[in-house]
Formats: sequence, structure tokens, C-alpha cells
Amino acid sequence: MKTVSLENLINMGEDKFRQGDIFGAINFFKLSLQKKPGYADALNNLGACHFYLKEYRMAEDLFKKALETEPLNYEASMNLVKLYEIQDRCKLCGSSKVINKYNVQGQYGQCEIGLCGDCSICFLLGSYDSYSEWIIKNSDVRNMAAGLRDRMGNKSPVDLYVAYEEDSKNSFNHYQSIVQRIKITGNILDVGCGNGYFLSFFDEASWYRWGVDYNEENCRKMIKKGGIKSFCGRFHEFRPEILFDVITMLEYIEHSVNPYADLMKAYSMLNDNGLLLIATGNVESEEARIKGNIWPYFTAAPDHKFFFSYETLLAILKKSGFREIALLTKMSEEKLLVMAVKK
Repeated sequence: MKTVSLENLINMGEDKFRQGDIFGAINFFKLSLQKKPGYADALNNLGACHFYLKEYRMAEDLFKKALETEPLNYEASMNLVKLYEIQDRCKLCGSSKVINKYNVQGQYGQCEIGLCGDCSICFLLGSYDSYSEWIIKNSDVRNMAAGLRDRMGNKSPVDLYVAYEEDSKNSFNHYQSIVQRIKITGNILDVGCGNGYFLSFFDEASWYRWGVDYNEENCRKMIKKGGIKSFCGRFHEFRPEILFDVITMLEYIEHSVNPYADLMKAYSMLNDNGLLLIATGNVESEEARIKGNIWPYFTAAPDHKFFFSYETLLAILKKSGFREIALLTKMSEEKLLVMAVKK
């Protein structure tokens, strides 16, 4: 009898799944695991079958086993998030102790912000629907500072970009000075880089500059700047052949559908002693407490999906592997600026 390869077993299982033959798919994925015990893709696919059958406990166990074997398996990580989502559990830790903290008027309608009673993360409740993804991909003004659109009124996209750069200049100068006090040369990656403006603060002669953004128009603008490598797509899809000395996530992590997976990936892409710099809103700030459900980071939902305090960001960074972590802003300030070093 001809031996069937592991790859073919997986492909046949996926074909069966697409055809609606779930039990046929399960058989092929189990055969894959007999051939290679602990194979993450087979465990994840088997979990997807049980998820389809609404056997959620079994699906959860299989997704977690896949991640134990291969922590950077993004599909397994996202399947786990989707499972938590339909069960109204915390999308970060899976706890069922979730309360509705705020009802907010988001960018495209009413949104609900939940609070986890175990890990204390605030996050967007409900499904991250495809309409929100379409808006992110096609918007001409993604990555704009909170409230900038309101201040500018009915300006053209070109005017808005000019205003965005002027609005961000002081912050970006500050962030660049922090990086350059620790690293004076190397490979730098900006995740959620917009049009590459922040990367232009780094000298091309000293830095190999990469930017990742989902917005196609942003990527076209970045290419025109010259000297900046760009990847248009999701961060989890980015697979460079180099490691980085610096990774920045400036007003990115609140947009992420899976911040833990993104931080794990960032850790894996850094050289030893590599630096990660994160800027995001501080849900425990005085401004957030005063404004409540009209806080700009909340009203940017559903583009904004997670809302961090220093404690929740610290916990997820530690879980991702980082050990040397420092808060560079005051606990009461509206912005969190956090630096983490890979050791």
C-alpha cells in the first residue's frame, strides 16, 4: 500500500472539511497525528472540526495543545479567540468573568466595551466584523491622531496627512530620541506604520528601515519616500528574512485583533537585547476616567479593539517573553509609553 505523506493527509482533511464532510476530515487529521504526534497544524484543524460541531471544550483543548507545540501558530491563536468570542469570554485570557463596562458611540455605530474580571483588560465585545476590516483596509486616513479629523473638518486626504504629520512631529521626535539613546544603528521595524512618517526620523545611512501596514494607500506613500522597505498586509503575515534591533508599535496595539499573538511575534523577531517600544492609550488615566464612554480611544471602536492599563500591558508583555520592561510615562497620563527589551 502506498504511503500517504503528512502534507497530503492534511490537504485531504481540509478538502473534506470544505466539502462539509466533517467526520471524514477528522479521520484524516487523526491519521496526521498518528504519523506526527503533536503536529500543530493537525491539532488546530482537528480543533476547527470540533468547533464546527459545537464541541467547544474539545476544540479549546486542541487549540491550546497546538499552541503548546507551536506558540506562534497564528491560526490556532485566532481560533481560540473566536471560540472565546462566541462564548462571551475574555478575548485575551478566556475568562467568563466579563462585564459590560461602557456603551459607546463608535465610528460606525453603537459598541460595547467589556471588562475582564480576571485579567482586567478592557476590550470590544462582540464580533470583529468584516465591515470594520474593510474600513481599515480602504480608509485614506488610518493612523490619525485621536480627534484630528474633528479638528480638521472637511479637508482632503492630502491635507489630513499633512496635519497628521504636524500633529505627530513632537511625539515622534521624542520616541526617536528614546530609541537613539539605546541604539544608534541597526534594523528597525515600525508596525502599523501608516505612511512611514516615523521611520523618516531615522537616518537611512545608519538604519535599515522596514514598515508594515494593512492600508494599500499608506504603503504606496511609504514607497515614494524612498529608502524604506514596506510590507502591505497583516503583521502576522510578515515573514522577513532578518531579525530586528528595534520594533515600534505606535498607536497600533489597540487596533490588533490578537495583541498577545502580535507581541509573541515581535519577541521572536527581535535580536538579543532588541528593543520594543509601544505607545497606546491608558485606560486608567485621569482623562479616561473623566471622559468615560466618550474617551477618544473608546469612540474609535471598532477600529480600536483593546484598551490597556500599564498593568494589563505589563502582564501580556511578560507572558510574551519580555522581562526588562519600563513605563516611560506617568501612570496618570493619557498615553502609555512602554519599553521592553528581549533578554
